[in-house]
Amino acid sequence: MKCSNILYAILPIFFIMIPISVKANSDRFIQHVSRILDCSDEQSTLFIEHVDKVVREVQGIFSQIASHTVRDRKKRALMNKTMKKHFEKPTSSIQVSSKNSGRIKVYAIKNYLVHLMNLSKHKYTKVKLIYSADYASMGRMYSYVDPVYGKVFEFKIAVWQFFTGENEDDLIFYSDATQKDMIFMFHQERASEYWTLKIKAILAKETISLDRFKQ
Repeated sequence: MKCSNILYAILPIFFIMIPISVKANSDRFIQHVSRILDCSDEQSTLFIEHVDKVVREVQGIFSQIASHTVRDRKKRALMNKTMKKHFEKPTSSIQVSSKNSGRIKVYAIKNYLVHLMNLSKHKYTKVKLIYSADYASMGRMYSYVDPVYGKVFEFKIAVWQFFTGENEDDLIFYSDATQKDMIFMFHQERASEYWTLKIKAILAKETISLDRFKQ
């Protein structure tokens, strides 16, 4: 399997490049991806830039769905778009954690997005969900054989997510910072020469106060 074949899946969207995180785009990781995918460093960089584009698009959509300034009609359209375009299946899991309880809740992607949409209606009057500009880390890629997709390449990207919820007095009622692991899978579409990149799950690894994160 050559990277030139893989590029059928991603070349059409590269008319606008998004600068990738310096941490994510290290020479060592570029070489690692080129070795696993059997391609050149230039093609490896192109692949990583595509991953970066997907990460930032999903983050932007999540932020809009959580926001109190976005209308429900637009939120529902964004929900349908991101589930179809970026997630493996409707049951792809999203973990949510709280600094107060320490417990982790698991949602299917659709249920998570509905939960996110309703936060500014039932729990807070204003909600902000933003992400760090740089990744915490970009994990190593490995391959395995899946009974449905065949050969799959999997890797994770760790990002920091920042949440604030305000009450009717415009005071911050709750805030936290959570490290999330986005688990990606890259595989060939069935009965096709094209490859697809999807999010398999998003895991909550650590939740702390915003003050502690700023330290």
